[in-house]
Amino acid sequence: MDTAEKINLLFGKHTDSEIAEKIGTSRRYISAYRKKKGIAPFLKWDRFKHLLGVRTDKEIAKLVGVTRSAVIRKRLRDGIPAIHESQEALLQRSFISSLKNPQEYVRTEYGIIDILCDDHIYELKNTLGLSSAQSAVGQLLIYSCAFPGRSLTIVTKRVRIENHVREQIEHLGITILEHKFHDIRRKDR
Repeated sequence: MDTAEKINLLFGKHTDSEIAEKIGTSRRYISAYRKKKGIAPFLKWDRFKHLLGVRTDKEIAKLVGVTRSAVIRKRLRDGIPAIHESQEALLQRSFISSLKNPQEYVRTEYGIIDILCDDHIYELKNTLGLSSAQSAVGQLLIYSCAFPGRSLTIVTKRVRIENHVREQIEHLGITILEHKFHDIRRKDR
């Protein structure tokens, strides 16, 4: 495969700077080549645009590395309504403060991991009922394909499943962790 083919495969998935680094050339060369081909630039936003209207502006700003105002402008330009901080987001913010080297909203070919650490994959559910337990178990098992060997944990405020269901989940090697937290929204505003 020649260099042009390699570059073409990376367009739409990586920024010009990332492609330049992978190929071993300058960003300026990649940008000029992309423009010549009539291909729109891949922006850092593109990795997180699926979260607009799903996560709060503040959370997205932190992930993208821009101001909250920039996220609001982007969301409004795209006609996407704001979302208020969900209970699951509050749970995540509270829980993540206790972890070492956490990564939030890690995109994989299988979906988006809530929290990824060096040795753990965490899936957060506000309340763990039968339906959300089924979803969390499926998510964790499929995410473990991308990150094999990591411990799998469901983090929740409340467990509302029968003991035999909990035992089956734990039999799969998935830990259920009840995390109690205080609503800390007021402090951050």
